[in-house]
Amino acid sequence: MNPHPATSSVPSAHAPARPAHEPLADLLAEHCAAASAAGAALIELPPAAPPSSAGAPPARILAFSSPSSPPHSAHAPHPPHPEWLHRAADILARAGLAPSIRVMPVEAGATARPELVGSIVVVPLPARQPDVGRHAALYFIKGPPPDTARVRTLGLLADALEAHVLLEQNLRLAAGEALLRSVLEVASSLSDHERFFAASLALVNALAPAWSCTRASLGIVKGRRVTLAAISHTDRLIRTTRLAQDLEAAMEECADQDIEVLFPAPPDEPVIARAAAELAANHASTSVLSVPLRTPRRVVGVLTLERAPGDPRTTFDDSDLRAARLLAEFIAPRIVSLHRHGRWFAPRLAADLRDAAALILGPRHTAAKLAALAALAAALTLAFAPATLHVDAPFRLEADQKRVIPAPFDGYLLDAAVEPGDVITQAGAPLARLDDAELRLELAAARARLDAADREAAIALRQRDQADAQVARARAQQARAQIQLLEHRIERAVLRAPEPGVVLAGELARKRGAPVRAGEPLLEIAPLDALRADMFIPESRIADLQQGQTGSLALAAYPQQSIAFTVEKLDPAAQIRAGRTVVRAQLRLHQLPEFARPGMEGVARVDAGERTLGTIIFRPVIDWLRMTLWL
Repeated sequence: MNPHPATSSVPSAHAPARPAHEPLADLLAEHCAAASAAGAALIELPPAAPPSSAGAPPARILAFSSPSSPPHSAHAPHPPHPEWLHRAADILARAGLAPSIRVMPVEAGATARPELVGSIVVVPLPARQPDVGRHAALYFIKGPPPDTARVRTLGLLADALEAHVLLEQNLRLAAGEALLRSVLEVASSLSDHERFFAASLALVNALAPAWSCTRASLGIVKGRRVTLAAISHTDRLIRTTRLAQDLEAAMEECADQDIEVLFPAPPDEPVIARAAAELAANHASTSVLSVPLRTPRRVVGVLTLERAPGDPRTTFDDSDLRAARLLAEFIAPRIVSLHRHGRWFAPRLAADLRDAAALILGPRHTAAKLAALAALAAALTLAFAPATLHVDAPFRLEADQKRVIPAPFDGYLLDAAVEPGDVITQAGAPLARLDDAELRLELAAARARLDAADREAAIALRQRDQADAQVARARAQQARAQIQLLEHRIERAVLRAPEPGVVLAGELARKRGAPVRAGEPLLEIAPLDALRADMFIPESRIADLQQGQTGSLALAAYPQQSIAFTVEKLDPAAQIRAGRTVVRAQLRLHQLPEFARPGMEGVARVDAGERTLGTIIFRPVIDWLRMTLWL
């Protein structure tokens, strides 16, 4: 049913309907005759409605009269209201009511009917109560706009409608009080019982005579069906009877549509009332009204009222509908509570589980459910999803072996062929050269002494002087030894690479001509096939590392290429590096690329085993809490 009835009457459910506005229509007809108006109407606008172009409640036409049609009111069948009246009511509903008399012209372009060209005089009536609607009298004058005297006459005529409006407002307030009193009297019947069946029977037994009904029935929604719970003046309920089946069908029809179902239904209401019509036809009812009992989540029951030809009132009107709707709102929570707690433990538990499932799987609160489902999925993923714990730290390539090239003798550096960083491709390659000029002079002198000693020895032998010969041979032997020493030193004056590698240290280019001492380190060479990586792990992550774990590293110069490694050794003591306490781990590289050089740096990642995803993500927070709170 329409939640906003088309009329303004609000009498009690058991009181006679509010009198129709025939006196108002007659009075408006007299106004038309006195002012030569083509039509007159009384309309009601919403209380204190601000001007709005959208969403404004519509104006209600309370009474209308025209010389071309008999007088009638909003409560009696009548032909459609004229176009000028609808147009004026819509304009006033959107723009509001002016405090003084207003003349609205109806031009030829505003209507397709030339006979409707004229003016509409709007006369506002005083608002005596702020919580009710404002009223206005509308007069349609054909032809030219009315003069000032005619407008003043229409204003005086409209003052006579004020008494009728005040009567209407007083009747409305009285009807509202009677409606609330009637609903409370019927609803109070539930408070005297603690059992569902007794309370339901008391409710329908109190409702039927109070609201002039032949029969009142209550049904409870169970799943997709409605089960009949109580029928007025029926202590023993037999659900297999034709009456019970027809009542349940009518109640299911109301519950499925989740709206009030009235039979006979107004012609403009898009409500299905087939089951209600069958109930009325099969059991001699002239009118049937079914009202759903709702909770915030769903329909929990249906209240069905029937009236028959012998009842004081044979049909249900808008006042009955308002009363039934209000009663349903009052009794629905109590009905649900009694029905839930009046059952055994197992049915109550099943109902609670069913309600919980309906809340979770139902169509309401979709966004909240999706958010909760996503949060649950995220929590389960964090708690149970496995992931690999990685320990990332900087590293530096170091040489496993280093060869130091010292100065072979005291002398001067003559030349340098390499600098730090140069790659030596073969063994024996010259690296540097010491000045051997003095050695070569000494070598020449030694050879001269050798020749002299050899000649002296030969002369002594010819003279058979064995003593001189022995002395000469000794000097020759001494000269030969010195020659060998000098030749060896001259050969060692050229520093050569013992094996292929890379020059790590020794900036000899800036020392050309400088004196060097024997044993002084001049160059440092590392073989290219003996490199390791030293990884510097923060002390907070050292507990995650063990010897034998694997991982990969990437050089800063070549980040696109990764090198696999194995953790070979962890230093027993920590050290300070770049202001941080770290522990060095030695990494054995599985494969050494050609571009690797000692001293290169990058980032290494160790696979420290499987952990849950939540442990990995929240590890820093957990460690901080443990250190801060001493957990």
